Amino acid sequence: ALVDPGPDQLACTNSSTVALNGSVSGITSTGNWTGSGTGLFLPGSSSPSAIYQLSAADVLQPQVTLTLTSTGSGSLCAEVSKTVAINIIGKPEVTVPSNFTVCGNAVIINLTGTVSSGYTGSWISPDGSGSFNQSLPASAIYTMGASDILNGSVNFILTSSGYCPPETNSLTVAILDAPVVIVNQNNSVV
Repeated sequence: ALVDPGPDQLACTNSSTVALNGSVSGITSTGNWTGSGTGLFLPGSSSPSAIYQLSAADVLQPQVTLTLTSTGSGSLCAEVSKTVAINIIGKPEVTVPSNFTVCGNAVIINLTGTVSSGYTGSWISPDGSGSFNQSLPASAIYTMGASDILNGSVNFILTSSGYCPPETNSLTVAILDAPVVIVNQNNSVV
């Protein structure tokens, strides 16, 4: 039998499944998966093109090795086994500063976050009316909109992008009313 478990793959600590691209051909077309991990094969270990569902213990390891072994060839041919490595990489870590306050006459808000090496991040505001000037890997300048100042705060979300599924982190910036100076007719400050 010819056994091909497919190429080595990457899996992220924040993703739960890996699509296996195995195949068995020749005297038999059936096979069975086994592995060093404790995850599950879906729909079952006898499907060469199964989905491997990573377990909580799997994602703590740097690598899980899975083996596809031919079955059903009877006594004519020996079983053939080949392995595939699932290399586990860390999810992106996204950090943002603590909530902070700016004055309404500041016009811009500097946003500085960090994302893990190998990832970039982009900022959005689900409730802001301003505009962004993004700067990689995870910074931005936000120009406040009129409703931002009227609302008194703006929420921001930093989202990672890269190989692994995105992670997010958020912060709120409070906006204080700008001071108002009134000068009366006698040129004295009131």
